Amino acid sequence: MDIRRILVVVAVVVTVFSVLGGVAVAHHVRAAYSREDVTMEGTVTDFIWRNPHAQVVFEVKDADGKVVEWRGEYSSVTSMMAAGMTRNTFKPGDVIRFEARVATSGAPYAVLGAAWRADGTLIVQGDYTDLTRGN
Repeated sequence: MDIRRILVVVAVVVTVFSVLGGVAVAHHVRAAYSREDVTMEGTVTDFIWRNPHAQVVFEVKDADGKVVEWRGEYSSVTSMMAAGMTRNTFKPGDVIRFEARVATSGAPYAVLGAAWRADGTLIVQGDYTDLTRGN
């Protein structure tokens, strides 16, 4: 293989990794979420244990007493397993208190941090799916 062909292959590889790396970082930017921690309590209706992010669907009563369905996102299943979670960590009917960063748009969506059972037992220390800590 001559030097030109090697340089072309290297340039293509660098370009591909640059583009894909940008997509991966952009995926984890959390500019659409508050930088402030909010604590919310709700009743779990579903726990979606699949990649790219485990999700908890839960109902919360708003200030007017109306029930609002929220979706909260954790990190990947592999990361959550390393934190001690399983597909059975949250079950429909569980009353859970979540630390969260909510969508700034007002949509009922959040990235989730620590979670506690109704009796105060800590379930997970915290997450915020990657790059949100320190923002």
